[in-house]
Amino acid sequence: MWAAYRIAEYSRLSSWTPVTSALTLIKIIIGVAFCIRKPLLKRGDLRSILFSLPSIILGGAAYKLAGPVSEWPDHAEILFIAGAIVSLVSFFYLGRCFAILPGVRGVVVRGPYRLLRHPAYFGEMLIITGFVFAGSWLSVCVLVCVIPGIVIRIRAEEKILAKDERYLQYQKHTKWKLLYGIW
Repeated sequence: MWAAYRIAEYSRLSSWTPVTSALTLIKIIIGVAFCIRKPLLKRGDLRSILFSLPSIILGGAAYKLAGPVSEWPDHAEILFIAGAIVSLVSFFYLGRCFAILPGVRGVVVRGPYRLLRHPAYFGEMLIITGFVFAGSWLSVCVLVCVIPGIVIRIRAEEKILAKDERYLQYQKHTKWKLLYGIW
């Protein structure tokens, strides 16, 4: 419903751009993923959930600090679109295993998940970096806080996922968590 509202808002404001299109598509895909996802097999503990929240909240703050999309420089739009593509492809492959908070709904080993264990977070980092290039210096502070937040979120997720034998096998074959060849 939120995505439909945004589509109507963008069309009224004549501000339909590749960035607004990608934002709307991300919202639609996340909305659909919530509706079709599998039941939770294992829930993260309260600590892992609380540690995951700052990166989610700071991502929203980075978007608000980015300013009007119509004023974004080209390099900010390119980073955002690249991140949106990576995220959307990752969400597509996650399918019914989609989650925002730590938990196990299944293990995905195909698509971008063959290269990285957390490609959606890589896409999120590109998106937030695009926000930083579009925003103020305050948004740089947000990025500096988001990166450790995403690392903490990944560790919290992997802690709960490590209780699934399929995920332990997956870890052996897919070495890199977030940045291919680095971590």
